[in-house]
Amino acid sequence: ALHSMMKGSSAELSSMVSVPLPPRTANAEAIDAVGHDVVHVMDGEDLDWVVTGFDKANCEAPSIEKEMRRLAVLKSYRVIGSGRDEGYEQLISLTSRIFKAPMALVSVIDLGRHYFLASRGFGDMKEQSRKSSICAHAIISKHDLLIIPDLTKDDRFINSEEVTGESHLRFYASAPMTCPEGYRLG
Repeated sequence: ALHSMMKGSSAELSSMVSVPLPPRTANAEAIDAVGHDVVHVMDGEDLDWVVTGFDKANCEAPSIEKEMRRLAVLKSYRVIGSGRDEGYEQLISLTSRIFKAPMALVSVIDLGRHYFLASRGFGDMKEQSRKSSICAHAIISKHDLLIIPDLTKDDRFINSEEVTGESHLRFYASAPMTCPEGYRLG
């Protein structure tokens, strides 16, 4: 998703250009990798891919079948672990300037991790747990934009490390990165 912590309006955010996805690879390989990951996580007591405390009125309930299909598509793009991408870095730089946002990122949500493909204002941070990620809520939202005017007043995030920790996030806005198949990848 393209995320930004900024002072711009939701109309400005919705008018932004879409983030292009890189070429895909064959799905069979990606599905095999996802199947292995899902079995590993499902065997554990804690389901890392399930976002807890989500807004049931505005978000889709978790479904393992849909999540496996979404992850297969995500894996086929081979963006996780590929390093920083200059195109995404330029997009983040432009977004940060347009919205006067000290923090911005392009990211994807994998099975249990949230990976930063490009970022500004997050230091050397390249990933975090999916469960602790505010961005994980954007991919399950029923809306085209996820805008949270004050994270300290939202019960879902009031105790989040991103809010209480070093980042001190207050305002959050994101637009999901959606693939042609309709899955929100980040």
